[in-house]
Amino acid sequence: MKKKFFLLFLFLIISISVSEGIFLAERDEDYDRAFFRNSGWTGADGAYSIPLSDGRTMWLFGDTFIGEVNSSGKRSKETVIINNSIALQEGGDPSTIKFIYGGSEEKPESFFIPPDGKGWFWIYDAIPDRGDGKTIVFLPQIEVSGEGIFGFRQTGNWTADVLIKGNKCSVENYKKLSCFQEKQGEKPAIAFGASVLVEKDWTYIYGTEDYESTKNLLLARIISGSIPAETPWEFYTGTGWSKNLSDCKAIFKEVGNELSVHKNSDGKYMLTTQKNGSDSDVEIIFGESPEGPWDKPLAVWHIPEVNSKIFAYNAKAHPELSDREKGLLISYNVNAWNFDDLLLDSNIYRPRFIRIHIE
Repeated sequence: MKKKFFLLFLFLIISISVSEGIFLAERDEDYDRAFFRNSGWTGADGAYSIPLSDGRTMWLFGDTFIGEVNSSGKRSKETVIINNSIALQEGGDPSTIKFIYGGSEEKPESFFIPPDGKGWFWIYDAIPDRGDGKTIVFLPQIEVSGEGIFGFRQTGNWTADVLIKGNKCSVENYKKLSCFQEKQGEKPAIAFGASVLVEKDWTYIYGTEDYESTKNLLLARIISGSIPAETPWEFYTGTGWSKNLSDCKAIFKEVGNELSVHKNSDGKYMLTTQKNGSDSDVEIIFGESPEGPWDKPLAVWHIPEVNSKIFAYNAKAHPELSDREKGLLISYNVNAWNFDDLLLDSNIYRPRFIRIHIE
């Protein structure tokens, strides 16, 4: 009797009852294990997943540690950091992941490098290939703007084509987007690519207006199959669509800089994020269309790693690696306020994975 009571109590703790049903959250140990590595690629943030037409998945990462980790979990002195990397995964098996970056094993370099030589690229989401092996990745261009962990600013928004032939990946056709607004005074920074949703007629590109202390969600769209840098964009105004970026209005407030929006099998849209990017709860929000309206956020996972030294950020879903049996796969990033902690404990800086079961 006590055992049954305990199991019921545990179920209630990790479940949330809402009008849609029951949400049961649990760790995905297979994906956690795949990103816990002691040689070569040993940690990164970002963790966007892009479905490829050949059945594989391409992963996109931001700042990446390359090097060796000793038996105590400490990174070697020869460890280097590059600004981005990618990976390829076969089917739904995370143990098949192969990590890819530029340069050589002796001298690693970022996979994406700004062609104008300014700053560096982190990563956003991407438009999946259409059977031609070409995936269009959105890239925020970043430059140093001060001291400390947040001493940077976004100065541009680009796309690049990733060409995949077998296990070989290359990048070409860097193109700068005009729909970008750098922060000036009270005007927020505006950039697009935080999430991409491809439907039959339109490709929806989500972005953020960044007020530093808070970020709001914006929405643009282009005709599906067109090239982002070579086609007119339309921006959602709250009531309709406009070709002017200045008419764009927030469709949801207090979101992360990276997030995901996808369409469920029941036809509803799901936004996955963390409040202002680094709140301790992973949230999902249901909507009736790509632009909303959106329901109230539902906290489906309280992030246990967060404490006075560690923060978590930029949760997002991976619907192409999900199903009803396993549940919706969601990742979030973990980091330390003190950079030296990342060198002393390699376990901190890597994506974490959970599954959300929707009954």
